[in-house]
Amino acid sequence: MGDVIELVARERTYSGREVAEMLGIGASTLRKWGMLLEQHGYWFLRDNQNRREYRQMDVSCLTRFYELTKDQLIPQEEAAQISSAKTTRERERLTERRLLLSPLLLIPSQHKTLSKHWTPSTKSCTPWRCT
Repeated sequence: MGDVIELVARERTYSGREVAEMLGIGASTLRKWGMLLEQHGYWFLRDNQNRREYRQMDVSCLTRFYELTKDQLIPQEEAAQISSAKTTRERERLTERRLLLSPLLLIPSQHKTLSKHWTPSTKSCTPWRCT
């Protein structure tokens, strides 16, 4: 049953080709931007062949990066720093919301099992696993 919850909770990911097409850039440019963002602390999901998987949050970050750099208003290094920092803050807020909602997403039979492990200070507690 936990696998079902995990599948429902997993958000859609896009391939590099799809994201490059959405942004109107080449795949090599997307790879370059991805590496630049990673140098500034941003991280992308990776598949089993170590290719980046892009979530909607990643697409938003890359769009922000593109908007900042398209007319050479801001150097790419600075735009990467700004974009990755803003997305990191958004990710932290999203994680906090998920932690607050996670007990509500459980199947009723799991409430007792998880409630003895979950506290607000447990940062890695999810609907399907609590560590």
